[in-house]
Amino acid sequence: MSERAGERADEWKWDDELDTRGLFCPEPVMLLHNRIADIQEGQILKVMATDPSTTRDIPRFCQFLNHELLETVEVGNAHEGTDESADKSVNKSVNKSVKKSAGQSGEFIFFIRRGA
Repeated sequence: MSERAGERADEWKWDDELDTRGLFCPEPVMLLHNRIADIQEGQILKVMATDPSTTRDIPRFCQFLNHELLETVEVGNAHEGTDESADKSVNKSVNKSVKKSAGQSGEFIFFIRRGA
């Protein structure tokens, strides 16, 4: 999802952002937990990550804590597609950008609306 995904990500408006690029599990989710508490209910947080485990952990974090994962975008990877093994209970729009190929590096961008 190279240029097209990046263009879609640029269309979003967000209230705050969290850059976790270069960090590995569990740090991105720990920082997300702290940062989302700093924004108001209904506001949107943009999270940037490079750890592939965030494509699993962040959707589950949102589901568990009743935040709305609006979209997940993968940038910087020539391979795109849906990972059919992704958690089926998570919104299908989230799964559309989960990486197929393990070991391929890319950047993941998450847009999260804070719940109650």
